[in-house]
Amino acid sequence: MTVMEFKRDSAIALYLAGNSQVAIVRALQHLNVNKSFVSRTIVRYKDPDNIAKRYGGGRKKSATSSEIVRKVKKKKNSRRSGSKMAAELNISVRNVQRIVQNEFKLKPLKLQKAHDLIPQQKKSKSGTSQEIVSLL
Repeated sequence: MTVMEFKRDSAIALYLAGNSQVAIVRALQHLNVNKSFVSRTIVRYKDPDNIAKRYGGGRKKSATSSEIVRKVKKKKNSRRSGSKMAAELNISVRNVQRIVQNEFKLKPLKLQKAHDLIPQQKKSKSGTSQEIVSLL
């Protein structure tokens, strides 16, 4: 039983015991129940069609559905950019970003530019650090 179901059941039980709305709010104060919650719960309890728990109270996911998440996971590669993946899957780049960040808990790929050193530069670079160490 969830906390919300517990609050609802407690409010209904107190209502059936003959308590007023204010008394119910005071009795369930430790559960952070307010008067409007108690009022709505009682109205729903009185109407036999409203007793059932309400599901699906919002827009359904379409862009980040489990099927799309599976496809992104299959295509996921550490060197593949989000825009390329989006083009291959025919979805928006933002949806790919959202899936990778929220579902896989990954951070975006940032390609970093680095200098390509020739062997002489590598030697001189390592030599300077050795010279500094020897001076210390």
